[in-house]
Amino acid sequence: MSRVIKPIKRIFIFLLLVLVPTCSLGLSSPGFAQIGGGNKGLELFLNSKTTVYWAKYLTDDRELNWNGGTRVKFDLVRYKGGSFYLFGDIETLIERSKNISTFNPQKVHYTIEPGLREEVAGSELKIAFNHQCKHDQDRFDGFTERWNTLVIGFIREGKVKDVALLRGEISLGKMIRKADVDYNREVAVGFTLHPLKKGLLPHFAANLRVVSTDGSLSERGGFLDWFVEVGVKLREGNGGIVGFAQYLHLNDVDHCGGRVEDLGRLGIRFELR
Repeated sequence: MSRVIKPIKRIFIFLLLVLVPTCSLGLSSPGFAQIGGGNKGLELFLNSKTTVYWAKYLTDDRELNWNGGTRVKFDLVRYKGGSFYLFGDIETLIERSKNISTFNPQKVHYTIEPGLREEVAGSELKIAFNHQCKHDQDRFDGFTERWNTLVIGFIREGKVKDVALLRGEISLGKMIRKADVDYNREVAVGFTLHPLKKGLLPHFAANLRVVSTDGSLSERGGFLDWFVEVGVKLREGNGGIVGFAQYLHLNDVDHCGGRVEDLGRLGIRFELR
């Protein structure tokens, strides 16, 4: 049985995901602050992208009603042809309440990923260490699922008639240091189509994730997660506002070997750079 996440660790994660985007908003245009070393081909700076999102689940499940969170991605060090980055995402599932003044978070899912990005033959190679944790908020059912993944990924971007940016990514991962999950390896493929011009334009994204298991906690040999997203984006500068509709097929919504959910979700994202 897993231990409840330590209060000190909670505080550290909260400060990381709240203070970084707050500080980044005060950086000079175009959103980064160079500290030094540029003459030697090495730059130390923050080049941040912050996303705040809020969504409503289209389901009668009380544990999956509202969903909100913050994503932050920023470069710590840039060198010729690459950079060292840090990504964080904290997501909260909120229970339904008849009282609009009642805020009752049900679960917290957070991600922390440090990694390296390197330009290779017009594409981008990513090598990262990804930490995932699904934690009950103020209640404990005996399961705090967490796992670390060593990831290698390939990313390719291209313009579509100077109107949109098409971004594709494939990643391979090996799970290590697991708790309350039987995940072994994963393969993920995804792409997004973002508008480049200002105004209200279509947006599209899709992702497919295949996970193999080691059989230690269930009889299954693996599972498949996927989602499709359509929406519109109002682009302003380097950021914008995205209204989206998603359809998700998710395994292990509650805990390892748990139920499979097919979900709809309507939401909005605020993208800041």
